[in-house]
Amino acid sequence: MILLDHVTKLYPTDPRPALDEVSLHIDPGEFAFMVGKSGAGKSTVIKMITKEENPTSGNITVGGIDLKYVKKRYIPHYRRRLGVVFQDFKLLPDRTVFENVAFALEIAGFSSKEIKNTIPKVLEIVELSDKAKKFPSALSGGEIQRVAIARAVARQPKILIADEPTANLDVLTKSEIINLLQRINDSGTTVLVTTHDENVVNNLRKRVITIKDGRIVADQKDGGVYRLDRASAEAKAKAETLEKLRAVGAVQDRAERIIHTAEEQNLASPKPSLFASDRPAPKRRVRRTKTVAETPLYSIRPTKSKKVAPIVTTSKDPFAAPTVSRKAPRTSSSPAAKPAKVLKPKGGVI
Repeated sequence: MILLDHVTKLYPTDPRPALDEVSLHIDPGEFAFMVGKSGAGKSTVIKMITKEENPTSGNITVGGIDLKYVKKRYIPHYRRRLGVVFQDFKLLPDRTVFENVAFALEIAGFSSKEIKNTIPKVLEIVELSDKAKKFPSALSGGEIQRVAIARAVARQPKILIADEPTANLDVLTKSEIINLLQRINDSGTTVLVTTHDENVVNNLRKRVITIKDGRIVADQKDGGVYRLDRASAEAKAKAETLEKLRAVGAVQDRAERIIHTAEEQNLASPKPSLFASDRPAPKRRVRRTKTVAETPLYSIRPTKSKKVAPIVTTSKDPFAAPTVSRKAPRTSSSPAAKPAKVLKPKGGVI
């Protein structure tokens, strides 16, 4: 029913785009809220749809009509297909409620008979049947808003666009206006409401399109809530999380490079084998004994003869004289012989 395809709008006096690559699709019979702070671009979207402004780039299709091909002289005929509730109401102060609604039908080409039959039904829908002969100056803010809605739906349009319909109204009146729009939507009319009222959006739980700085930052299809501030906080938290992930990724990349370099170095150097048979035999150091010819002269000393102590042996005969022997002791592996004891004769002197 309403299609915006990469729509951008630039004003000569503002370097920042009012709309920046906005893409949006609203199905027939759908009820959608467009939320955002003042200056976010909501009213610019409405002006694009109603052909008050032309996009700098992009395409807009409404009810199967490509607005790029709608010539200037056919714009009033195109607008009669739409029902628009303006933020400033735009009622004629010198005409009654009945006459304000009738004026919209007269422009659309309705006959006097059709007007007389249609207006009472419309005023009954907006609950203003008893206010038909009163002027706008005698009405409250909520009643003036309902007159504007009655004038917008009198032609039974397929699309109803309401720009801040609950602005400057009390809580009870806001609820009445939203309930009225809900009843109009239940009859098959596509309704698009721009607002920055959080309570109105959260109570109805319809589709919510969030626009910020000329861009659509969120689109909740069903059960939507006003989350402009939360969306900003979530976007900030998401950016911080991405930054942290980038830092972690950089650390991981560095660690992988270090591991890869270490593996390359290990592949270049031989690895020790686990099996003894595969290991090379250890080199044995052989001690070489120097020969006499290689020995320096100053290190050769003359050998000294060992003095052999005399060994005195005695005979079993007590009167025999002892004998002295200078024979060297045995050097065999047997234990050394014990020296013989010298026995003195018992009965005499040697």
